[in-house]
Amino acid sequence: MVGNSFGRIFRVTTCGESYAGAFRKNLQIPKELYGGLIAIVDAFRPE
Repeated sequence: MVGNSFGRIFRVTTCGESYAGAFRKNLQIPKELYGGLIAIVDAFRPE
């Protein structure tokens, strides 16, 4: 493998929001659940 071998073996997907609660004042959920970021790293076979 040549170049970015991490990018050839793993796929990285990210999503989420880190600012929930900053703009919405009356959320009906516990403060522990405000916002959140998710990173999914999965290996796959190079073609």
